[in-house]
Amino acid sequence: MKAKILCIGACLVLFLSFFTLFNTRAKAANAIEEATFCMPGTIRPCPDVGICKGRVKTCENGKWSEECTGGVGPAPQEICDNGLDDNCNGIADECISLSGSIGIFLIISGTILLAFSIALLRFIK
Repeated sequence: MKAKILCIGACLVLFLSFFTLFNTRAKAANAIEEATFCMPGTIRPCPDVGICKGRVKTCENGKWSEECTGGVGPAPQEICDNGLDDNCNGIADECISLSGSIGIFLIISGTILLAFSIALLRFIK
């Protein structure tokens, strides 16, 4: 038993070390890209995320702008149950809708009913 716990702990430490190293390299690459000097007035495309398409960053005073502009921008708020990422954060329909709430209610109530039925059957025997 102690060997299993030790193995799990070692695997967890290795995984977290790898994740930290990978994340640090990604952040460094992004920092280098953002720090790259540019010629004022030039533009570069922003990644298309959700409904946001065709947006660009502009070079201002030798640095890339913080915000993407132009093209199709994010909606003021997420629209539920349309299957789209309206606020361009990479997650579609993150709001809770009535249909989603009913589904969650049915799953929870069904699970409780099943557990109660199993307990009742064991009590009857």
